[in-house]
Amino acid sequence: KEINYTEGGLVVDALPGGYKIQSHDTKRPNVNFGEFQSQVKQNLHASVGMPISVIDKVLKNNYSASRGEFILAWFEVTKYRANQSTTNDLVYRMWIWGEIQNEKILAPGFFDDEEIQDAWVNAKWVGNQRPDIDPLRSVKANVEEQDRAYKTGKQITTERGGGDYDENLERVKEELKKVAENKDPFQIAQTNLTE
Repeated sequence: KEINYTEGGLVVDALPGGYKIQSHDTKRPNVNFGEFQSQVKQNLHASVGMPISVIDKVLKNNYSASRGEFILAWFEVTKYRANQSTTNDLVYRMWIWGEIQNEKILAPGFFDDEEIQDAWVNAKWVGNQRPDIDPLRSVKANVEEQDRAYKTGKQITTERGGGDYDENLERVKEELKKVAENKDPFQIAQTNLTE
């Protein structure tokens, strides 16, 4: 009698004399599965232009090599991001049209003047920032690039974390003023203690 082994579990309650049950093939999972998986991953990573170490989040190389891998990965991300911003612009334009039409946002002249429409829907899609292996080195490089006019403060601000460079300048000026005000009494007290 043929027995169908594909139906899950099997109960053998009356095994004829002289017959025995052989165990299932123990060669599965194959001991070479790890190597097979690694080869498949290499093909997949290469097809999307991403280094394996970045996808696996396992950085075994030195600083320069790891940084190079991150830059290669980020180059691919920026290509996808550039294409996505066109879609984001269209979606944002449709959303804001609906909000203004339903009078949830007041924008006088929006439907009368194309320049006013463009001003309302003008947006820059920044997204998440590139990961940084050594932030201090990157900051020093940014300072050098700005000093040599390779990059502007606005470009660096966008790359580092978004925000508005001019607003940041004003805010930092106020914050440093507060720090200085709070620091002086502390320094005076410390000076008195040491004397």
